[in-house]
Amino acid sequence: VLVSLTILVTVAALAMGRHTAAQDATPATLAEPGFVSLFDGTQESFAAWQTAGPGRVELVDGAISTGSSTEEFAELGLLYYAPRTFADYVLRVEFRVTDPADNSGVFVRFRDPLAPLPKEELSGPDADRLYPNRDSYAVNGSWIAADTGFEVAIEDVAADNSTGAIYDIPVGGASGQQDFQRGPALVPGEWNDLEIEVVGDTYTVRLNGQQTTRFTNPESRRGKSPSDDPRFGYIGLQTYPFNPGQVDFRNIRIRELPAADGAATPMPQGSGHREARDPRHRVT
Repeated sequence: VLVSLTILVTVAALAMGRHTAAQDATPATLAEPGFVSLFDGTQESFAAWQTAGPGRVELVDGAISTGSSTEEFAELGLLYYAPRTFADYVLRVEFRVTDPADNSGVFVRFRDPLAPLPKEELSGPDADRLYPNRDSYAVNGSWIAADTGFEVAIEDVAADNSTGAIYDIPVGGASGQQDFQRGPALVPGEWNDLEIEVVGDTYTVRLNGQQTTRFTNPESRRGKSPSDDPRFGYIGLQTYPFNPGQVDFRNIRIRELPAADGAATPMPQGSGHREARDPRHRVT
């Protein structure tokens, strides 16, 4: 009887161990009301994302792995969700770094990075300020995203615009500034929750449940809603070539909101989205 009991306890313990490992590795199961998945860890969902510019982007163990240590600035790149654009929404992303100095970002509301901009726009009287990286557009579309949208930074060691800030936007209370407050420090190897809310011209960012910044865009030519200009409204991930490790992303999902003018922005049928699952609950 004692031997049998020992065997039963051992089998139960092994089963519990397998259950725990599966809980750590499997994506979500309980629905987040109103959210749909843009990337759920499968090859099918990864295929909906397209690169603009070079840089390392791989699907590894159900996560999008980005970045390298080549230290070649020309290898800065972008992976963006290609099927469609989004106007007003709440975007949720899980990410992790493998080194405190790793760098990446989530780009929102940018222009189609593979579509050339009209020459008259790039040669206008204010082109140096509006399109500072225009000489690189033809060879690396990630610069179109940088100049026409906004990047939510992932860079914990940055002195100013660190993780959870809108990159390259000054901090303060005046028009065109953001009210950034540094969020909780990133722990290498641990997953973090990043939430980006876009309503009209206002961007609100939360890191692990804590609001890090709010910013209202005063520029009419940048970060446009696709309801105003259908060439805008893409979502993307930066791949950075100066990282000691890499930045991984998973469980990317979105909930569309009524547009600031009250009009709805419904998800089109046949776009390949799936109902999102709450990443806080996992099953074997």
